Amino acid sequence: GLISPGQGLELPLRILAQAPEHLAPGGQLFCEVGESAGALEHLLPDLPFTWLQFKHGGDGVFTIGRDELMRHRPAVVRALENLNDVL
Repeated sequence: GLISPGQGLELPLRILAQAPEHLAPGGQLFCEVGESAGALEHLLPDLPFTWLQFKHGGDGVFTIGRDELMRHRPAVVRALENLNDVL
């Protein structure tokens, strides 16, 4: 599987920071963070993540819109910089 440093958050934070450049207006990002979901919510409590629920189990998958990502991008970039400072 894919392993990400920083409690599993380095790669998801990079994706969140860069996604607006690659999403069309009105676009949605879908991202799987697995067991790092709680840590991500703790790190970015103001981001309006929508956590998906699956009929046959599984968790740690969220969606968030491009507009929300752009609005909260400074917080994501700060979180990534702070994470890199401790790595």
